[in-house]
Amino acid sequence: MFRHLIALAILLLLAGCGGWSKSKCADTNFEAIGYDRGLRGLSNRGDSINAACMKKDVSIDLNGYNRGYKQGIKAYCTDGKGNEKGRLGQAPHRVCTGTKHYMVGYDRGLKTFCTSEKGTKDGYSLAPKLEVCLTYSAYLNGYKNGVKTFCSFDKGQEDGFANAEMNSTCASYSGYTSGYKKGIKNYCMPENGVRLGENGAERPVKCTSDSFKAAYNKGRGRFIQQRMKDITTNLDIEKRNYENLRDELQDAQFSYQNLQGKELSEEQKDEKRELSDRIRRLRRERDRQRNKVYDMEAEVRALKADLDNL
Repeated sequence: MFRHLIALAILLLLAGCGGWSKSKCADTNFEAIGYDRGLRGLSNRGDSINAACMKKDVSIDLNGYNRGYKQGIKAYCTDGKGNEKGRLGQAPHRVCTGTKHYMVGYDRGLKTFCTSEKGTKDGYSLAPKLEVCLTYSAYLNGYKNGVKTFCSFDKGQEDGFANAEMNSTCASYSGYTSGYKKGIKNYCMPENGVRLGENGAERPVKCTSDSFKAAYNKGRGRFIQQRMKDITTNLDIEKRNYENLRDELQDAQFSYQNLQGKELSEEQKDEKRELSDRIRRLRRERDRQRNKVYDMEAEVRALKADLDNL
């Protein structure tokens, strides 16, 4: 019966030209319209449709619409559909939360999703707890175990030796904090201080022992000396490049000056324009090269000062 009514209602709607005309308000089978919306899991729009039609001085069959909508929702909100949503860990269809058999299926499906294994996985990755699983003890216990497994002594030792900040989630686990302290202790060994200094790393503030500082300064001194050697070697090359550009610019400027104040041929005019462009380019290149040399010289001075302060 409802299939026939729905088909008729859709034909009537398609015949309209948009909106709710007076004739459409008067002729539409609203029980079929309500059923169709419910069957598709759409929200109840009976009141808004009625309000639109009241502006045309027509009152729709609102009771019929709601009756059809309720039957459509019942047909849409099945146990199977609820179970499917639950098994995926998704929130229930909003229009179905008041339908008992849908929610029974949803809860059954959600129970298969919110397992101890799922909780353990989420806890181990320190992901936020899933809101849909907060009422399932298996999930919550698994989550707790997952966090505990993650926040192990080995993880703490790994974070400490990497000079990472202590994980705030793991800070309440004694195994993790013990491992973290051991990791920091190993990180602050003198041999690691030499390595950090040689690599040009900043001296870590957590490592305060005199032996570490001495070892770090030893490695830092090696780094600075090698860096100064590399810069000095390149600096000589860059200075020569600067001098070559400066000389080339002077030659171009001299040639340009020789073309000033003369009656020039077309060929000489072309040469003058080319020289003008070349001079502008050479000035830019010379200035960039000069600044590069200045920066390198400044770095050498800073490195010398750093070396003297060790």
